[in-house]
Amino acid sequence: MGCQKVTENIEKGKIVRNTVSEKIAIRLHLSICKNCRKYAHDSKILDRMITRSFSAIPDHQFTKEEKAEIISKLR
Repeated sequence: MGCQKVTENIEKGKIVRNTVSEKIAIRLHLSICKNCRKYAHDSKILDRMITRSFSAIPDHQFTKEEKAEIISKLR
C-alpha cells in the first residue's frame, strides 16, 4: 500500500471501521515509513485540537421568537 492510500485509510478509519487487511497494511506501512508515521501522529493531534475547540462552544437552542425574527429578516 502506498503513502497516499495509507493516509486516506487513516482518515477513513476515523469515520468508518477499516477492514482487518487495511489495518494490517497501515501498520506495516507505518513501521517502515517515517513520513506517514508523522502524518498519523499529526492527524491525531489535529483531531484532538478540533474536538477541544468545538467542545468549548456552548450549545444554543433558538427560541421560537428568535427563529421567527431570523426568518423575517431573510425574506
